[in-house]
Amino acid sequence: MSYWRNFYKKYSVTDSPTDFAKFVLNAIPQYIKKPFNKISLIDIACGNARDTMFFRNSGIEALGIDLFSNSADLPYVDKKDARDLKERNDVYYLRFFLHAIKEQEADEILENLSKIMGKNSLIFIETRSSKGISDNQKIETHFASPIGEKHYRMLYSAEYLEQKFGKDFNILFLEEKQGLAVFENEDPFVIRLIMKKI
Repeated sequence: MSYWRNFYKKYSVTDSPTDFAKFVLNAIPQYIKKPFNKISLIDIACGNARDTMFFRNSGIEALGIDLFSNSADLPYVDKKDARDLKERNDVYYLRFFLHAIKEQEADEILENLSKIMGKNSLIFIETRSSKGISDNQKIETHFASPIGEKHYRMLYSAEYLEQKFGKDFNILFLEEKQGLAVFENEDPFVIRLIMKKI
């Protein structure tokens, strides 16, 4: 995971939130009928913590966790493994994390979230899709990165994730398209999911 340490050295904390964070902020009131200052959110693998900051600045009680972030000295970021989470929260936020870990790790994290989350808690996921890369339902690959290193990616199709997660969660929203996470010259197919416990 030295890749992520090097990445966060180059891309430090910024005030600009991701488009997914803005999407989630707009979506939350559709599902959770509480004021933002009564909503708790965990940003899993928060990276440079820009989305964590965005949610906090919007009034949400947001905390970030990340094992490799250089933002762990911030008072609202912990170096913690998502498999060790024990606290119940209203929102579990996973942006560009699912495709960075092995499927077994993802299964363990989602299994833990299923155990600790409340019946009205939500999981928001944004991950890169296998669409445009492979016709396979899932594929392990390595991509060139902005810092000149190749790094691991686990890519899934929307259909695969729908079947996989549909066993343990109600899928409230699913989309797969380009234009959701444009970065420099990249415009990958991206999957967004909103889920709650069955």
